[in-house]
Amino acid sequence: MSEYINKEATFCWLDLATTDTVGAKKYYKEIFGWDIMDIPVGEGQVYTMLNLNGKPVAALSEMQEEQRKMNFPPYWSSYIAVDDINVTLDKVQANGGTVVVPPMEVMEEGLLAFATDPDGAYIGFWQKKNMQGFTYVGEHGSACWFEAGCKDRNKSIPFYENVLGWKSETRQMESVVYTTFVLGEGVVAGLYELGEQMKDVPSHWLPYFGISNIDTAVEKTMNLGGNVLMPKLHVKDVGYFAVLQDPQGAVFGVLEV
Repeated sequence: MSEYINKEATFCWLDLATTDTVGAKKYYKEIFGWDIMDIPVGEGQVYTMLNLNGKPVAALSEMQEEQRKMNFPPYWSSYIAVDDINVTLDKVQANGGTVVVPPMEVMEEGLLAFATDPDGAYIGFWQKKNMQGFTYVGEHGSACWFEAGCKDRNKSIPFYENVLGWKSETRQMESVVYTTFVLGEGVVAGLYELGEQMKDVPSHWLPYFGISNIDTAVEKTMNLGGNVLMPKLHVKDVGYFAVLQDPQGAVFGVLEV
């Protein structure tokens, strides 16, 4: 299991805002075997690191009270590494996006910010200091893919190309027109348009985690009170995947590795 070094304009971190940290810890430990490490961050708040082999791959925390009052469902946030967060946010605004949370210091670890793209999908940005982000990718229990579901690809694709320097390659993949984003020689993310059957789903970024056995993850999810939103499917040259919802309501994907 080799360690991953995050690079500019690639996904580097993800964390969960949940309404039940105890229940979420139990669920994800069962699914991925994560080790749990609670870190007090002041004012009674705790940021829980989710580790593999003692190294961080994700995190979770209690949802903010304002969001709970607004009936926000629990959600996973995905973050993209940038060298200069202010320059990136200037590009966000110049290309039709909106800065939702301006740059803020996270102790000595780095700077974070949130924005929405022109289609309304939320995305986080991270400028590292001491914390580079997740340690592993493509392993059981670590991030392995990030995928945008959008309403209008003609808004979303140019945005990410202009803000992050990604190149897009769009082609028919079975029944779906799918866009792959490439940076240099590496593939960084995917994008598709939400169809009629998903017309009530807002534009979003969905993280996928590697899983050694999807059938086991599906069974555990159902037994622990979660839901299977998209059952196990196979995509040629990709493999088996599924979309799950944890018992608190957060949605994520799994890809068999």
